[in-house]
Amino acid sequence: MLAFTSGELAEMQRTQESAMQHRATFTPWSPTQDADSGQMVNSAAVEETIILGVDYSAKGQLIEDTEGTFVAHYRLRLPHDMAARAKALSRYTVTTAYGATATRPLVLEQVSEPAPGPSGIVVWARNVP
Repeated sequence: MLAFTSGELAEMQRTQESAMQHRATFTPWSPTQDADSGQMVNSAAVEETIILGVDYSAKGQLIEDTEGTFVAHYRLRLPHDMAARAKALSRYTVTTAYGATATRPLVLEQVSEPAPGPSGIVVWARNVP
């Protein structure tokens, strides 16, 4: 009987965790200035359900951009057709994982620009309250 090495098992687990077996509500970032506070707020009222992959093993990744440094808790794999819509500060509310409905949805905010990845695009995200 053939046994897998610990490295092979870890790689299979990473592949499984990042497979597109999650369902989320996607809210794109569409900034507008709030008249009262002057702060930029999201004016997008459109939400759509998407399929994505959530890599839970990426905790603590530092992402640097023009706004500063962010800690990314998750790496998300998205379908190719999301490349134009997935912008920094977009929100993903993960409601289903591997066919099971989440008791408490995982709310994530995108902190990076999309990058090419295996069979889709990859973005980094952080937890938000």
